[in-house]
Amino acid sequence: MNHMRDTHPEHGHMHESTEAWLQEIRQHPPFDRMAIEHLQSLLVGATGQHFASGVPVLGPRQGPVRSLWLVLRGHVVGRRPHTDGEDEVFQLQPGDVFPVAAWTAQRPVTAQYEALDGLYMLHLDSAAVTDVQQRCVLWADHLQQRARAFLRLAQQRLQAELSVRVQEAHALDQRLGDLPRRELVGLPATATVQQALETMHQRRIGSILLHAPDGALSGILTRYDVLDRIALAGVSLARPVSEVMSRPVHCLQVHDSGHDAALLMAQHGIRHVPVLDGRRPVSMVSERDLFALQRLSVRHLAATLEECRELADFQRAADDIRHYARQLMAQGIQARQLTALVSNLNDRLTQQLIRLYRTEAGLPADGFCWMALGSEGRSEQTLATDQDNALVFDSADPDTDRPRWLAFAQRVNQALDQCGYPLCHGGVMAGNPACCLSRQEWEQRFDRWIDAGGPKEVLYAAIFFDLRALAGRSDWVDALRQRILEKTKASPRFIRQMTEGYLEHPVPLNWHGGIDGRKDGRHLWFDMKLQGTALLVEGARIVALAHGIAATNTRQRLVEAGRVTGAPIEEYEGWISAFDYLQMHRMALQVDPATEIEHPNRIDLRSLNAVDQRVMQASLRAIKTLQQRLSLDYLR
Repeated sequence: MNHMRDTHPEHGHMHESTEAWLQEIRQHPPFDRMAIEHLQSLLVGATGQHFASGVPVLGPRQGPVRSLWLVLRGHVVGRRPHTDGEDEVFQLQPGDVFPVAAWTAQRPVTAQYEALDGLYMLHLDSAAVTDVQQRCVLWADHLQQRARAFLRLAQQRLQAELSVRVQEAHALDQRLGDLPRRELVGLPATATVQQALETMHQRRIGSILLHAPDGALSGILTRYDVLDRIALAGVSLARPVSEVMSRPVHCLQVHDSGHDAALLMAQHGIRHVPVLDGRRPVSMVSERDLFALQRLSVRHLAATLEECRELADFQRAADDIRHYARQLMAQGIQARQLTALVSNLNDRLTQQLIRLYRTEAGLPADGFCWMALGSEGRSEQTLATDQDNALVFDSADPDTDRPRWLAFAQRVNQALDQCGYPLCHGGVMAGNPACCLSRQEWEQRFDRWIDAGGPKEVLYAAIFFDLRALAGRSDWVDALRQRILEKTKASPRFIRQMTEGYLEHPVPLNWHGGIDGRKDGRHLWFDMKLQGTALLVEGARIVALAHGIAATNTRQRLVEAGRVTGAPIEEYEGWISAFDYLQMHRMALQVDPATEIEHPNRIDLRSLNAVDQRVMQASLRAIKTLQQRLSLDYLR
């Protein structure tokens, strides 16, 4: 073991080793934001020490802690014994200071610490630590709330990155070809004025392109032309539209920008510009589109959804919802509020589709209930979400009535798919006969799953038991949920089965507390959903079903879980913080253009900075405490 001691000479003459330490610690928070004089004071009396891998560093037998360690290079593995016999293992990285809690209380540590991969640490002088703590708010806050401080730093970094991405993605310098495509509608220039107006009214569009016999653009007719050139001018609706259309047609190319479109509109006093790919029209950009790039609001989106009548209207509204969510992320809104907002707007879109197609099918408004399941049922939808839904209908003869309800549900499912909410790969959709049942059939199915179900039924229950009424008879779904809770609360066998299935997917932490990822060449992949948030969602669901908790939202369930399990407040607050952090990170991934569409929740662990590595590890350790608690409560 190699020891190195350095002391400070008189003020103004720093030792060479201390200068090197200063450069190293300034790479890590909170040292990167502390004043240089505070850092210099913190290193007064510090000593450097090397530890070979596997060598003990600190343990309970060494008595009350009188000073702190700062990791400079390598890692420290901590092991804390648990009552169930399985140790809690965690890892400290460069920049970490420990053991703060034991030092503050002047007590022995509760964990055993040992060196990993060539550890080099600074042994900080206690008097210097206390002195800087009294003079530097950043250092005091770091010592008092390390985990929360790192979480805040991670969230601030994510929001800063998102702000840059949103500005890049939605500023007027964006290419017109990268904007959402608008369906183009055209007619021959020989069509009558009446034909043009009827087409615009039926398709609910603000402009229509007119073509020459050879297919070339001849002109454009907009809503604003109708007043000046037709209504006020008293033009007969039987006249050719070519007599009133605007020409020439001012066009732009897909590689032109939003700024180019705004300039062209201002120069010529127009509000619609066709976008060409070469000579072929591919989209239309309007003054409203340019405004939407700069500003959206919940009120605007809600009003837009109320006016949707055609599929194209719903598709544009769905795009606007996603754009708005990205803007809010950049402004710093938290994951809990953001997922609730996205879910609420998606609810409104789906409700409007249901209302429209149910009316067209002539089905009774009080004869059904559309159920949201999965993440939508929990009001936790992110930007990359597929469909999980089902339908309840009232019938004395389900086999006779089912085809009408199925046809309606399939139409809604297909429309949602075309709006960017993909069909469920597992077939959990109202348009699937297995998910379109009468009230009695649903009761019988849920009873069977709880009373005598195997692993497959337990898996189905995990999806269907997060149910919420979206449209129609909400009282039917309330009754179904109450029936489920009464039966699961009285069925230890079912809860045990769910817990056993849950614990087949342990927290991906390796023996020394690092995160386990899947190696793929130079990548080390980690799925933020399957290996992160899903473990909290499943654990919270088990506690809710075991104790009759009516909430479906995971965050609310975790709060209730802390209460009914008797977990210490710091433990269940850790579950909630982990869920919030992982959800926000998922959302950030989903707006990152570099994220693969097929893997919207996957991140390369090697791309994480030091702050995110620490918070990710802390989040997974929090999830592990939830798994350990469920194992003790339901498997003994």
